[in-house]
Amino acid sequence: MTGIVNAIQSVLSLFSAAGAGALAMAGSIIPTYLCIYTFVVSIVRLIGAERVQGVLHKVVKIPLLRWTIVPAFLLTFVPGIGGYVLAQQMLDEDQKPAYSDTSLTYLHPSMGIFPHVHAAEYFVYGGLAAGYAAAGGTPANFALRALLSALVVMAIRGFTTDTLYAWMKKRTQAANPS
Repeated sequence: MTGIVNAIQSVLSLFSAAGAGALAMAGSIIPTYLCIYTFVVSIVRLIGAERVQGVLHKVVKIPLLRWTIVPAFLLTFVPGIGGYVLAQQMLDEDQKPAYSDTSLTYLHPSMGIFPHVHAAEYFVYGGLAAGYAAAGGTPANFALRALLSALVVMAIRGFTTDTLYAWMKKRTQAANPS
């Protein structure tokens, strides 16, 4: 009986700690997220969605920018599904796989500077940042390093995905010449 009671107390302690963490975030990350999101939406509306799209249509023609800057820009300034919807409108079919790959690469490394990008990724980023802080680093240093590393990885993954997609498409067309 004592073992069962101890197990129940352990589980309740776990949920109590999780609740304390959620309460701490409600006072810090959530208001920050709301302020950043409001700011970003205001900037896009001031500039005009048409102008933003016009610039992006020109930028997607350059592969390195299409793999790095475009996903970062869209996911930062048009958070949520909106960044993906805009990309689907701007990109050719052959460019969409690399965009999807690189945009997913951007999500958790961007959390230190742009917590509104994908709030669910905060837990991944928070764990990594805590480990970096335990090793003696600062949160700002980790945030910058994570973001810059993500841009490099995005370029590598974009090139790799585009190359593999082109190879597989050519191979499929050769096998099915209809």
